[in-house]
Amino acid sequence: MKNAARIGIGMGLMVCGLVAFGAPPVESFVKDVRVVAGPGSPGSVVGLGEGVEAVVVGEVGGGAVSPVCVAAEWGKGRVVAFGHSGYLDAGVLDVGETGVLMERLVGWASGGKKKAAVLDGGLAAWLEKQGYEVVRPGKIDGESLRGVGVVLLGGRELSEAQREELAGWIRGGGGLIAAQTGWGWQQIAARGGPSPDMRTNSLNRMLLGAGIGWTDEIVEKTKGEGFDATRRGAGPMTLPGALDALMKAEGSEKKATGREERRALAQASATASRGVRLLPKDDRTVRPKLRAMMAQHAGEMAPTEGAPLKAERALPRMLMALQVDEMNGLSADEVRAHPASKAFPGEVASGAERVTRRVEVDTSVPRWHSTGLYAPAGGVVTVTVDGDEVEGLGVRIGCHTDELWHLAEWKRVPEISRSWSLKKGANRVASAFGGLVYVEVSGRARGVRKVTIAGAVESPRFVLGKTTKEEWARLRRAPGAWGEIETPSVIVSVPASALRGIEDPTEIATLWQEILDHAADLRGIPRKRRSPERYVPDVQISAGYMHSGYPIMTHMDVVKDLSDAATLRAGSWGLFHELGHNHQDGMWTFDGTVEVTCNLWSLYLMEKVAGKPIGTGHGAVDSRDERTRRMVKYMAGGADFSAWKRDPFLALEMYIQMREAFGWEPFTKVFVEMDALPGGQRPRTDLDRHDEWMTRMSRATGRNLGPFFEKWGVPTSPGARASVSGLPGWMPEGLN
Repeated sequence: MKNAARIGIGMGLMVCGLVAFGAPPVESFVKDVRVVAGPGSPGSVVGLGEGVEAVVVGEVGGGAVSPVCVAAEWGKGRVVAFGHSGYLDAGVLDVGETGVLMERLVGWASGGKKKAAVLDGGLAAWLEKQGYEVVRPGKIDGESLRGVGVVLLGGRELSEAQREELAGWIRGGGGLIAAQTGWGWQQIAARGGPSPDMRTNSLNRMLLGAGIGWTDEIVEKTKGEGFDATRRGAGPMTLPGALDALMKAEGSEKKATGREERRALAQASATASRGVRLLPKDDRTVRPKLRAMMAQHAGEMAPTEGAPLKAERALPRMLMALQVDEMNGLSADEVRAHPASKAFPGEVASGAERVTRRVEVDTSVPRWHSTGLYAPAGGVVTVTVDGDEVEGLGVRIGCHTDELWHLAEWKRVPEISRSWSLKKGANRVASAFGGLVYVEVSGRARGVRKVTIAGAVESPRFVLGKTTKEEWARLRRAPGAWGEIETPSVIVSVPASALRGIEDPTEIATLWQEILDHAADLRGIPRKRRSPERYVPDVQISAGYMHSGYPIMTHMDVVKDLSDAATLRAGSWGLFHELGHNHQDGMWTFDGTVEVTCNLWSLYLMEKVAGKPIGTGHGAVDSRDERTRRMVKYMAGGADFSAWKRDPFLALEMYIQMREAFGWEPFTKVFVEMDALPGGQRPRTDLDRHDEWMTRMSRATGRNLGPFFEKWGVPTSPGARASVSGLPGWMPEGLN
């Protein structure tokens, strides 16, 4: 493997023609800066060139970090890139030393010129206080930027001409402060269809040449609600440095054994796996060398649950990132089954009959439409839409959409689901991993569309109220590796092996529909949903034991909970908890209650479905004595609200007490009331949310809950408490 080290020689000097410039003075930027704001969920920014310096970093898993802010010289100019558009809002400047950092970055980027052009964001007034002349040019050209030292730019779409104009101005000596949320751009650009390649992002099109790129990944905060500005990576923070480190380590006789060596390699792997997915598709400098490495390491690039690919195998992990990127660029006829697909999601018997099916798609129902078909790994599937109108329609292969790039070990290939926008005529698609076939609908589609799908195999699919016993007797033996149980409100995807032993899925499907109806009742929304919820188990998911979203993701050990009526009827706190997350609203889910208000659905469904006593269904709340001890300890400690926010089951006790006294009706009443609030009346701060929840629950119950909230230490304003003081008082028994 010593060839690996030789392949990497010189790679640190140039990647894709990116020439290294002088490094920005990062130490002077962050001197005495301890905490930097983290607005929203910031994304990752990567350095593709050696001259790019990480200014602020966040965690990305496995002990590694990735920049949320970088700086680089570009020609005679200077660029600063932030991983969230919120960094251009004045509100973040008061968090920690963010204002100090921004002042230094703007000063450096401007090259000393005291004229700033604000194209986006709300920093104009702040810049004027810093002594800058602020202009808001209506267009991007040399005349508009005459005399300007620095441009502040968000994630707007720039034309090719605008990108060339601005890039030329920067290289000639201008400065740029750019801020956008990469993953957010991708979601918006997808508009319900396939996720676009991050290389097509407007700022990436312009700044990849400067060695700067935004990824589609989120970074985790490292200091409260922000970032520890003193933290640095344990290894290389740019792609060329990371590639050299990985290849030299692979070619060395001495393997990394010490803690610091392992941390450095994990960092190099994290940096490289993000960077290689932004390499230009036509790159002729790095890709050919790495392809040779892929061939050498092919046997290590098929992770399974029993033999995961761990962080210490840094080089194969980076090569897998490039492999996935390259597979995504292949034509359908070039795709071959990936060796890892046999272990997960599973393989289809080679002799399984390929079928052609014509499906009707009601485009008033957005997101995924199940077809009852399964694409074998590496098999070509042809999708044709009747007529010329295809806007808003796509096809997806695979329900396992969680991406695992940030995790310390991979029990499967980190990205195995793919989607494509449909074009007129025949669309030939293929996945190296295979999976259930879906027609995807975004908001742009209209009417009922007829779609023909050929080349897939049948999978077990039971649709409540439609699939007959006779049909199911045949379908449950269909060759697809995964199948589904479907109701109007929820669709559950499980391995076909879990369905083949079920003689009649009517009972489990009916129970699932009952669960979703109850969930809608508590939320105060119609039982008929715009689109069904989805549950999907996976051998590994992106976060936690389960997580909410579309689909709700779980691990494989809950397949029986999902597909067996008796097991589900006994109650599944976790499945109900994640469903609760999908029903939450930020108006009544204030700081500290994200993992609390979702459990209202756990409690409600445990009562309605499993017949559990009020306030039970989880080991942390089943014992009233334990609940009382937890509460008494909290009260004896002074009812510290920060402690309340850190303990979800302690906080849940407050909600249980209201449910025990007043039932569920007041909760639903308040949910409905707050849904109806006009935008200008919606609570904006956490104190506003406390006030709204307290006052509306007081009126819904007909009792003054102000003292109750005070007893629990949940802050409310004097005005809010005064507004309900005329109602009869109430305090649950034992709280005094």
